[in-house]
Amino acid sequence: MRLNEEVQRNFLQYTSHFDRRAFAAYNDGLLPLYRRLLYTSYNLNLGSRYVKAAKVVGDVLGNYHPHGDGAVYAGLIQLTCNEAISHCLEPMFEAQGNIGNPYSFDASCRNAAAMRYVEVKLTKYATEMLLDKEYMAQVPMVPNFDGTTTEPRFLPAKLPNILINGSFGIGGINRSLVPSFGTDSVVALLRWLLTNPDATDEDIAEQFSKMQYRYRYGGVGNITAEQALSDSFSVNLTPHWVERSGKKKVLSFYGLPGITSTLDKILKKVYALDGTKAVTDNSDPHAKVPVPMLVDVLMHDDCAHPEHWEAAVVAAFSETARVTPRLCRKSAVRKFSLVSLLREWLGFRLALETKVLAARIADYRKSLAREELKLLVTTPEVLKKLPKLFELDKDGQVDYVKSLCGISDDDAKYILSLSFSQLTKSDQTGGRSAVENFRKQIATNERLLRNPATAVAKAL
Repeated sequence: MRLNEEVQRNFLQYTSHFDRRAFAAYNDGLLPLYRRLLYTSYNLNLGSRYVKAAKVVGDVLGNYHPHGDGAVYAGLIQLTCNEAISHCLEPMFEAQGNIGNPYSFDASCRNAAAMRYVEVKLTKYATEMLLDKEYMAQVPMVPNFDGTTTEPRFLPAKLPNILINGSFGIGGINRSLVPSFGTDSVVALLRWLLTNPDATDEDIAEQFSKMQYRYRYGGVGNITAEQALSDSFSVNLTPHWVERSGKKKVLSFYGLPGITSTLDKILKKVYALDGTKAVTDNSDPHAKVPVPMLVDVLMHDDCAHPEHWEAAVVAAFSETARVTPRLCRKSAVRKFSLVSLLREWLGFRLALETKVLAARIADYRKSLAREELKLLVTTPEVLKKLPKLFELDKDGQVDYVKSLCGISDDDAKYILSLSFSQLTKSDQTGGRSAVENFRKQIATNERLLRNPATAVAKAL
């Protein structure tokens, strides 16, 4: 084999592995690190209590993610409810403690307090939309890095988190950017699509054109129907003014890698404008992920045309970003358009709901069978003969209950697992009510199973 072919083969293998860590999954919209942080917190039952961030980071490192603790802690902070540094419009964690200066936009979270001083817990969005216990039971598990335990291949997202929170990643030779659309608009789009199952791709694209993409630190914008059908298109990132301490005007926008390399030129251009008094860059020049840039721009008090000056400053900072949705699907990276991404996610969601409904029906059937057994055994005729059980050995008891009630070995063993007092205290009226309730639940869920889209729409 020629050297260049060997190098190319090895490099492509490496980039394939690297891409799976750098790009989010289409179904839950999470990078592997974020998924492991959430799953660890789910196992720690952090939906209702705070624990030290060091506990979460340590469990993630030991069980699922054998990399640097700094990177894991940075990932945890990036998912928290902090307007300055959160990467999510719907954050996954709430935090107590110093998790960063709101005017120091540090992607690596070096400004957060040490993990031993910070406490975190899961948000309602994370517990209800990504970590529902009933849905978690239907998620495929895979071995962890050393085969000592398992972790979920993906989380059972009830909403398209990838469209709500967006995603950004830089792989070996490619990068991915999915804009955020916010919860309300995505839920409205899903409801429309579920009530219009025959909608064409063009119809869905038209709905996307009515939505606004959002960045937590930038403005809002619209995409066209043509862009929603494309797997690569450009959007404008327009900065906006914010006030700080009631004194300075601050220009803030959602930055992208590459912009920092030209920031010095932009600052010089802004400083040269008539009316500019001072320009100070407070953004992080070493950021490797999308972070907000914060620039203090102070206008002279005697500026002749303040409105023109503000417009010129905004124009100088306005940038264009390339939206290229590259996401992981079945251990491979593929490109999506926004329309194909929504369709692919909805197929995943319907399959997940089908599994949940089938499992729910099976549980109801099992409970129904047990209630019917109790009704059979607790009739007066049978109860009179049960004391004879105390005269028999274990095998004899099974045979006796089988012949007495006309049931199987397993059913007889279940009856014998109940205490005699449980059986004698069973209420026939209450038992019949429970049986009727289980039958209604089974019928209801069987109707939903025939059309899982109805169940998905009902959950929105």
